[in-house]
Amino acid sequence: MLKAMKAGISVPVVYLVDAECGRIYMEKLQGVSMRDFIFQNHLERNDMIQLGDAIGQAVARLHDANIIHGDLTTSNLFRNEDETLFLIDFGLSFTSHMLEDKAVDLYVLERAILSAHPNASSIVSLIQLFLTRQVRWSSSSL
Repeated sequence: MLKAMKAGISVPVVYLVDAECGRIYMEKLQGVSMRDFIFQNHLERNDMIQLGDAIGQAVARLHDANIIHGDLTTSNLFRNEDETLFLIDFGLSFTSHMLEDKAVDLYVLERAILSAHPNASSIVSLIQLFLTRQVRWSSSSL
C-alpha cells in the first residue's frame, strides 16, 4: 500500500502494523464501494466516461509502479465523500514487471464488472472506457 501511495494512488493510510498481535490499524474511509455506487446510481454516458477515466488512471499508475492488485473488482474500488477513487484490499497484491500479470489484473476487473453488474445497461461501455482510459494514462504504453 505504501508503494501504491508513493505512485500517486489513493489508498487508506496505514497508522500502525502490530506484527506481534497480527493487526493493522488504518484509516477508515467514509463513502461507498464502486459496486454499490453503480447499483445506486443511473450513470449517464458522461458519468461513465469520468468513472472509466478515474479507474483507468488509478490502474495505470498501479501497473506503471509494477504493482499487481490481484483482486481488482468494483468492491475494491472505493469512492469517498470528495469523489476520490481509492484502491483497497491489497491482500493478494504483488510486484511484477510482466505484462501478462498486468493483463490478468485487467481481465479480473473485466470479469468482476460483468458478473457483479450483469443487468447494468452501460457496463460494456464502462469496460471499453476503462480499457481506453487505462491505456491512455499508462506511461508504459507511450
